[in-house]
Amino acid sequence: MAREAVSRLAGERIDNPAEIADGVGEMVNMIAGNAKAALQQFEISLSFPHTVRGKGHEMAFHRHFEMEKLYFASEIGKAAVIVAYSLPAVK
Repeated sequence: MAREAVSRLAGERIDNPAEIADGVGEMVNMIAGNAKAALQQFEISLSFPHTVRGKGHEMAFHRHFEMEKLYFASEIGKAAVIVAYSLPAVK
C-alpha cells in the first residue's frame, strides 16, 4: 500500500525502500501540517509525528496524552493514521 501511495504521489513507480519511507514521511507531514492549520483555533498542541512501520510495533508519545486512531481502506490497501494530541490547559 505504501509503495503504491508513494508512487501515485510521485507520478512514477517507486520501488526503493528508502524512497518509499521518505514518501510516507512526506505524506504524514502533509496530513499533520493540514491538521495543525485546521485545528489552530482550538489551541490543541500538535507536534509532527514519527513514521512507524511493521507489525508488532509499539508507539509511545512523550508530550501528548489523547489519541485517536483513523482507519482507511482504498483500492490500494488499508492504512491507519494515529493522532496524538494534548488539550489546552484550563485557564
